[in-house]
Amino acid sequence: MRVYDVSMAGTDWKPELPSNEKLQNILESYIRCENITDGIITLMCKLMKLQFFNDGNKRTAMLLANHELIKNGKGIISIAEKYKIDFGSKLIAYYENEDNLEDLKEFIYNNCLDGISY
Repeated sequence: MRVYDVSMAGTDWKPELPSNEKLQNILESYIRCENITDGIITLMCKLMKLQFFNDGNKRTAMLLANHELIKNGKGIISIAEKYKIDFGSKLIAYYENEDNLEDLKEFIYNNCLDGISY
């Protein structure tokens, strides 16, 4: 678990230090979610924002999301080169304001989720 402050490229936003309690709350919300695909994508986004590790948070969150998507027959998340800038912009907007989560998730649904998604 990360124990020091980090900065994020492209924004002045700084994540709070993570805690096991914050992680547990994110995981409990995922477990309670009725729509599997929505729950997995929400979990991925929240783990990215939590910045639990010193490095590799987006990769780790996407790896976990893809594991859960595949396990549940719901496809796979892959961000094509042509969408990387837009994804990064939407992710930063979400980091800066929690209200932008739905916009980020919609972008992922429409552009980055391949396979069965319902």
